[in-house]
Amino acid sequence: SVSPWSVVLEIPTDSYNAPLHTATTTLVLAVLGATLAGVLGGTLAGRKLADALAMLARNPAPGDVPLPITELTRIRNLLDQAAASREAAQETLRQSEQRFRRLFSKGASPQALLTTNGELVDVNTRFVHDFGYSRSDVPTVEAWWPLAYPDPVYRTQVFEQWSALVAHAMATGTDVEPHEYRITCKNGEVRTAMLSAIIIDDDILVTFLDVTERLKAEAA
Repeated sequence: SVSPWSVVLEIPTDSYNAPLHTATTTLVLAVLGATLAGVLGGTLAGRKLADALAMLARNPAPGDVPLPITELTRIRNLLDQAAASREAAQETLRQSEQRFRRLFSKGASPQALLTTNGELVDVNTRFVHDFGYSRSDVPTVEAWWPLAYPDPVYRTQVFEQWSALVAHAMATGTDVEPHEYRITCKNGEVRTAMLSAIIIDDDILVTFLDVTERLKAEAA
């Protein structure tokens, strides 16, 4: 306002923006570096975890290195213990089934194992010996009736009585009450047997106690 001239002092734009550009570039590079490091680290960690989970999922093989993650190692140990317990239980079940099969097959009395829906699962050696019918002769209970009871009137009586006894046993959770029946063998001989049964889940184990000779002795 006093002098006829003035002085204007300015910072050049390039010089003014240079530190900002430098800081921005450094920040961007740092963010990119951190992102790439995170992606690379995550990828490597993911692969490591995937490999560890793959080792966890399959059965250990000889020469396998221990799992690198403590928690997964504990899980592997628990899975191994569960697998060992399951195999022991399965082996016990197999042995139990084998014992049952031997007892069933070598039983002193004729026996037949059938399902509640009428399928004949198996008959033992004594059954074939006493009555002559093999499993191929009587694949179902329906096939058994006309062979063992050829007289239609008697067959109806036996069928109705047996069905009622089985239904009562299933309803009350008890064994099938024993009754005497005249059974026609494959060779045509008629033998008298006391039939009883136990029901286990969906299976029925029928036992035939042959009383033919006893009845003959009593009659004599």
